[in-house]
Amino acid sequence: MSAPPDAPPPAPPSSGTSAGLSKPILDLLARYREIITVAILVVGCLSFHLLTLSSNPDNWPSIFANPSNLRAMLVPIAMDVIVAVGMLIVLVCGGFDLSVGSVLALAGLATGKAINATGSIPTAVLAGLTVGLVVGLVNGVVVTRFGVNPLIATLGTMSVARGLVLADTQAHGNTRGFPDAFKELAWSPVFGLDAAKLILGALVLAVVGDLLLRNSRWLRQVYYIGGNESAARLSGINVPVVRASAYMICGLLAALAGVYTTSRYGEASGEAGVGLELRIIAACVIGGASLSGGQGTVLGAVLGCILMNVIANGLTGRGVEPAWQQVAMGTILIAAVTFDTALTRLRRTR
Repeated sequence: MSAPPDAPPPAPPSSGTSAGLSKPILDLLARYREIITVAILVVGCLSFHLLTLSSNPDNWPSIFANPSNLRAMLVPIAMDVIVAVGMLIVLVCGGFDLSVGSVLALAGLATGKAINATGSIPTAVLAGLTVGLVVGLVNGVVVTRFGVNPLIATLGTMSVARGLVLADTQAHGNTRGFPDAFKELAWSPVFGLDAAKLILGALVLAVVGDLLLRNSRWLRQVYYIGGNESAARLSGINVPVVRASAYMICGLLAALAGVYTTSRYGEASGEAGVGLELRIIAACVIGGASLSGGQGTVLGAVLGCILMNVIANGLTGRGVEPAWQQVAMGTILIAAVTFDTALTRLRRTR
């Protein structure tokens, strides 16, 4: 596997000091981030397999490696990948979006309300996707037009969206009663997989997203903006428009995941998407995206999503309590951000 197109150049020769030795090591890790993520993923899968070995025929050869468990893991991975593609674009552009989990829930609610009101699946899907585009546009305008920090802007829209969902569910309960045809958006058996449409859709989205980020003139601009915004402006790039479009894409894909979630569970719940934003940011950073912008690939984000879900599934298989799973995920996020910060400092010392 070749290094991503935005990987940094080799580090200068070491001076012999411990600080000098750390630079080539960090540089090597950055250049081969995806390969290292794959290696960690393989080690993690093997470890959880060995830790959950079972003599029970229903769980053979292990709780983790049981075919039914592996198939079940594909669904949450696919959901995360859909959101991660949008989050990656925003991260590469030098921002981040904390509202994706709440947008997923609000879009799912809008979809459920629309399908019950009209009985039209296209109308319901359009309603859900429109919610994501509108929230993404609001995020983009607030960040680019008014110069609000992305943390504050997306934290605000996260609270508003989640509040609207909770207000409706508290007043009317979870939205249910959808027609079977709508449920088939996510659950449609193909090749023995109940959620084949969802999984194949996520795969196609990841491939198309990767190709566009690498080759399309419009999306390549997010790397220039994230790498050096001033230089991007001087080169003629319309930074506000490109950055706002990145937030709109992120909102749209979060809404798409919301539509699938409502179809998958057969209801629109106020708890949908809780904690999703931190898991997706951690997955993208693990896969090579930088919180300072200008770095990251879709392939890396996909690998990060797989790794995060493998860890969550493996911990569940070992009987780890949900509270301690949260501790583990938070630790992983801290470690990933710390590593990213070290790489950012390395680049700035050149």
